[in-house]
Amino acid sequence: MKISELYPARELEIPDLGIKYKVRAMLTWVELMEYEKIKDPVEIGKFLLSKLIIEWNLDDEDGKPLPITSEVIERLPATIAYPITKQIMEIVGERREEHSVKKKSWLRNWFRS
Repeated sequence: MKISELYPARELEIPDLGIKYKVRAMLTWVELMEYEKIKDPVEIGKFLLSKLIIEWNLDDEDGKPLPITSEVIERLPATIAYPITKQIMEIVGERREEHSVKKKSWLRNWFRS
C-alpha cells in the first residue's frame, strides 16, 4: 500500500477567484496530537489549513508558489481564507462522522460478542 493511499486527497476550488488547491482529508497522528493542544479557534484554523492543504495555485510577486505555512495563511485575505477554511472544515466533519460511525459499529459488535 502506498502512503498516499492512507491520506486521500481532494481537489477543491474557489471558482469566483480562480483558486485551486488540493487537501488531504486527515491529519497524521503527530499532527492530531498537536491539534488537540490548541485552544484558540484562529490558531486551530491556521493549523488545519497549513497541515491539510497539499498544494495550491497561489504565487508570490515573482510568480513562485507561495509556501503553505501558518505565516502565509495568516496573511491571506478573508475572501480567500474563509472559503478554504469552510471547505476544509466540511471535509474534516465528514471524516469525523465516518470515524464515529465506524467506532460505534466496532463497539456494538464487540459488546455483542
